Amino acid sequence: MAGHIQDRWYKTEAGPSGKPAKVKTERYGTGMRYRARYVGPDGTEKSKSFPDRKKREAEQWLSRIEADMATGHYVDPTAAKVTFQEYTEKWLTTLGADPNTIESMNSQLRLHAFPHIGSRPLGSFKPEHIREWVAVLEGSVPGSYGRIIYANVRAALSAAVDDGTCPGIRSPRDQ
Repeated sequence: MAGHIQDRWYKTEAGPSGKPAKVKTERYGTGMRYRARYVGPDGTEKSKSFPDRKKREAEQWLSRIEADMATGHYVDPTAAKVTFQEYTEKWLTTLGADPNTIESMNSQLRLHAFPHIGSRPLGSFKPEHIREWVAVLEGSVPGSYGRIIYANVRAALSAAVDDGTCPGIRSPRDQ
């Protein structure tokens, strides 16, 4: 793939004999040494920096990114920083459902989901976060109402996965 690791402390130049030789750069010894770079599916360059003696970590990180792109599981790091609440509020405005339905969904999410999982970035969701929230939900609202709220959260997260802003996760009720 098109990714590579840049060593920002050394550059390769032709030596006196014409053979390539490593030469210290002006950045030598300061800042992060390695920068893993790749071009994302949207055509923009992305990168992450790593300290000295962490080249292998940079290579592993780049390999994971490339594997995610090849398998269709890639999530843009910038998009993954959007919180569940930010994404869901925007998503609700695009639904095109009856305004009363949208307001009902918004109210349910605002009261029962946003206080618990609203501030979590989409890229950080794991099944345990959903399990913890479901346990709180089941302890605070009756069964059928809780299932409606859960369905709304699930729909928002499914849309986030479809939009490429959230990695796919399996919830406790899907297992």
